[in-house]
Amino acid sequence: MPRQSDDLTLTRALAPAVLDRESYAQAYGGKGPEAEAATALKFAFEALRGKSLKSLTSEERETARLALIYAEQWEASLAEANEGLPDAQEPLREAAAFRKMRLRLWGRTAMEAALADGKHVDIRSL
Repeated sequence: MPRQSDDLTLTRALAPAVLDRESYAQAYGGKGPEAEAATALKFAFEALRGKSLKSLTSEERETARLALIYAEQWEASLAEANEGLPDAQEPLREAAAFRKMRLRLWGRTAMEAALADGKHVDIRSL
């Protein structure tokens, strides 16, 4: 099966990214700086609908990167919540597709890089 276009993958990522940020804002009761930032990002994700990656400004490309991160997070959480059920496989595939595209286009996040470069310490040895 041929690889899906990046534009289509981004389009598929927007809905779960919006859901992730809506849920985050709701967790704060829709009030405060965290909720406001999540809501603003939700609207920024929605503004990407119908745009191709090639046409995005640098700010919109950063928004697209964040959409892939939050969509991956949403889908991975959905899969974890449905662990052991047949419904868990599709969110896992979606999360993997979003992650693959993000890593190919933008590389690892600072946290991912730090974790990969960190030293494993067995807590029992301390």
